[in-house]
Amino acid sequence: EDFNGVPSRGKISVSGDTTVVTSGNYGYGLYAKDGDITLKDASVTTAGDNAHAIVLDGTSVINAESVALTTNGAAAHGVKNGNGGILTVTGGAINANGI
Repeated sequence: EDFNGVPSRGKISVSGDTTVVTSGNYGYGLYAKDGDITLKDASVTTAGDNAHAIVLDGTSVINAESVALTTNGAAAHGVKNGNGGILTVTGGAINANGI
């Protein structure tokens, strides 16, 4: 598994004027595999091919409120649900700038 942002196999909470920035191919911003992530009033920016802002896999649960997700790269999605996780997004914006 490749990632270089915030990984979770447990519980992580990111809130309040927080920015996660990654660069490089497969440089995920947030990655949850059988874990829980809460993201509030924050931003995630990635640069690189397949560098998704949020990736969830397995039994993961991600709650995102008032977040700005920006990706820059080929096949780089704002959110990618790899295998049955649960994602709730309230407010904010997702900008995927494929090259």
